[in-house]
Amino acid sequence: MIGFRESWLKDRERWLLWTPVFLGAGAAAYLTAGQEPWPWIGGAVGLSAVIPSLFLRGRDETFAATLAAIALFALGFQLAAYRSESVAGPVLEHRTGAVEVIGILRDLENRGARARLTIAVEGIEGWFGTSVPDTVRVTIADRSVGDIAVGDRMAVRAVLRPPGRATHPHGFDFRRWAWFKQLGATGYAIGTPQVLGISEELSLQTGLHAVRRSIAARIRAAVPGEAGDVAVAVITGDRGGVSEDTLNAMRDSGLAHLLAISGLHLGLVAATIFFLVRMLCALSESLALYHPIKKWAAGAALLGSFAYLLISGGTVPTVRAFIMTGLVLLAVMFDRQAISMRLVAVAATVVLLLRPESVIGPGFQMSFAAVVALVAVYETYGKRFHGAFEGLGHAAGPVRYAAGVLLTTLIATCATLPFVWHHFGRIATLGILSNLLAVPLMAFLIMPMALIGVVAMPFGLEGPFLGIMGWGIEQVLWIARMVAAWDAAHASFPTLSGTAVATIAFGGLWLALWREHWRIFGIAFVLLGVLLFPLRQMPDILISESGRLVAVRQQNGDFSFSTTRKESFVRDSWSGSFGIENVAAGAPSWPGPAGRCDSLGCTVTRNGTIVAITWDPRSLAADCRRADVLIAGFPVRRQACTGPERVIDFFALRRGGAHSVALEQDGLRVDMVDPPGRSRPWAPDPWEDVPWAVPDQPDYWED
Repeated sequence: MIGFRESWLKDRERWLLWTPVFLGAGAAAYLTAGQEPWPWIGGAVGLSAVIPSLFLRGRDETFAATLAAIALFALGFQLAAYRSESVAGPVLEHRTGAVEVIGILRDLENRGARARLTIAVEGIEGWFGTSVPDTVRVTIADRSVGDIAVGDRMAVRAVLRPPGRATHPHGFDFRRWAWFKQLGATGYAIGTPQVLGISEELSLQTGLHAVRRSIAARIRAAVPGEAGDVAVAVITGDRGGVSEDTLNAMRDSGLAHLLAISGLHLGLVAATIFFLVRMLCALSESLALYHPIKKWAAGAALLGSFAYLLISGGTVPTVRAFIMTGLVLLAVMFDRQAISMRLVAVAATVVLLLRPESVIGPGFQMSFAAVVALVAVYETYGKRFHGAFEGLGHAAGPVRYAAGVLLTTLIATCATLPFVWHHFGRIATLGILSNLLAVPLMAFLIMPMALIGVVAMPFGLEGPFLGIMGWGIEQVLWIARMVAAWDAAHASFPTLSGTAVATIAFGGLWLALWREHWRIFGIAFVLLGVLLFPLRQMPDILISESGRLVAVRQQNGDFSFSTTRKESFVRDSWSGSFGIENVAAGAPSWPGPAGRCDSLGCTVTRNGTIVAITWDPRSLAADCRRADVLIAGFPVRRQACTGPERVIDFFALRRGGAHSVALEQDGLRVDMVDPPGRSRPWAPDPWEDVPWAVPDQPDYWED
């Protein structure tokens, strides 16, 4: 215990590095809570902790630091609650028929054969509900978009629906994501949008969108084919032209991060501008000797990075990367250490203060995990690493670079692995190899040529530079396809639970943020988080919200699906979350050796529990008599079906969303997306004031 206290006090200067950790933990606690808390609980707890911590400062530093940590946790909790309230807006109550949406086009995303329109709504003709969303997003066939542009006042016929629920219990909550994006409805367009005029309110956004479209057209003219589409994605952030096959190859090879504009791209642009400006200034002896050309170069890099931020669309990951890059460049301009853990902590704190909801997203978690790990290794072993190659003479530089790329890729891959596992369940096992081959092309060829090509566009001289960029992209695509084609390139696993990934993250932070020997105990938390993975209870049966898709887990861990012709999105989501590699549907694999089917439905028996899955009301008499669990895609009156312990019918699915059933030795466990009593601003309690039994009145169907 004395050793712990000594290490704690010796690491006093590192205490502030935990500020974003406790802020983020508080925000995550609010965002994942099952019930909406009292509005000012975070502020009350924070004040009750911060006041005594100020009095204890200088007397009992350990207790004061503990109270400060509680105050930061409460502040993060309250910030997330305030952010949730500040973005609140009307959400569509239920699905509409064909309605006329009139509004201003805020965003246009090309998605291959389709496009997505985000519309600031002025009115919805044909909709008589009480809630009219402020913003909706609709999907439309790309050929129907025409010449419509961001900023246009438009009208389009569409079918709208509320933001969708998670596809399975504990899955990704699209409603929460849409709430913080201020999307009140989604849907699909019917026909071609009509342009009604140009809105002056969005003139800046309109201008930026026009610039992006012009740049994209010039890129595709200079770099035809798939390489041109990837070049457009890297420069403007528009990935709509990239084919699904290419996306899968990049994802399976571990190179998908090269398509999403992030810290790597922004850092490479800033570094290219910095070194070019500094090199040009150094050509003048007077400038080099008597002027701070390093600071000038940092300022130019900052302006160039901001321009790239605007051209790329200013997405949240890009803004987060710009904050980090901007802080590094400002540190150079003000003679501070450019890369340090304190700078990373400041960047994370700024992001959490502005967007506390980002803490539970993969972008925030993966980017800061990689940066924290790299900075921690650099702080500890940086000098030793550089000194290890001094005896190699002229070969020291190339060898040091190759070793640096390998080490950087290894560290970043290991640091982000738990979060990739948690969010996607699909791991690129050969990502280190593919990154070792592709990142040098990105760093020394693709991004520098992209920068010079964009700068040369006003003069019509971009062709040769973009051509070289296109050649580099073709090599990256070749690497991606080659690696992805190998059987060992990727592996699918059931996703890591939130508890497990939080434990691993805490252990990693303990290793990275402390300097004293007690940091080694972080390894224990990492191992504990990994050991929690086998303890995750897998469901035996999954039922989609519509009741049209059911999956049964087999003895070998694979799932058998009732159909592969319906609800492909739900099926793909289940496959990603539960590590399903082999999708089997229909006879003879459905429902597996433990079940049997007839024309009316199927039964599955496991651990002595009989589950009846019925598609036809004519089977109810027999199923209600013998089944322990009844799954039906139509309404079932409980008064006439008293045999089953649990009935999951049309109304249970409509209220609770998708269900999962675990047939355990000690009993039955049923989970649902929206259990009774769970209520959040983005997910009101659907069970409130709803009778459990289905009445005979036909007006219940219209509820």
